[in-house]
Amino acid sequence: MPATPVRDELDETPFARLQHEGRLLNAVFKGRTTKPRRVGFRGELALRFAPRLADEARPPELCCEQAMAVADAGDSHLPFFSGWLLSFEYLRDVAEVLGDVLHARGKYFLFCDNIDLTRRYQVTYRGAMFYVLPILESTVYNEMLELLYLDKNELKSKARQQSWTP
Repeated sequence: MPATPVRDELDETPFARLQHEGRLLNAVFKGRTTKPRRVGFRGELALRFAPRLADEARPPELCCEQAMAVADAGDSHLPFFSGWLLSFEYLRDVAEVLGDVLHARGKYFLFCDNIDLTRRYQVTYRGAMFYVLPILESTVYNEMLELLYLDKNELKSKARQQSWTP
């Protein structure tokens, strides 16, 4: 496959290892953001793989769904990651898979289906702080917008303005 600027920048980020391991699945978005040398991903992060028999490819046994992350070319850490987990117990799997790309200064949000809707948790694992929040009948994207007080219409308007060229 010929090198492209996006592929080269992806190869210079923590996404390179995850891509090589086959963990970045069902990408809704994987490419440059509006910030120079920043790459984003939105899709699923495979956490556990099913045993392979011969050349048979099987879907992962466990995924972090609705994952969103950004990485800067030349930086070995993810500054931001968010995703959905069926159970709080899978936080360990996320932390183990991301491993050395986690950093104490990173912002990591996990929305879990099986925690009390009135509770929020901060969990330090491998030196990184995970903010664990409940989710019910929503999406990680919408929950993050609400959590960060962002207006979806303003974001769409900004995106249109940035993609418009005279």
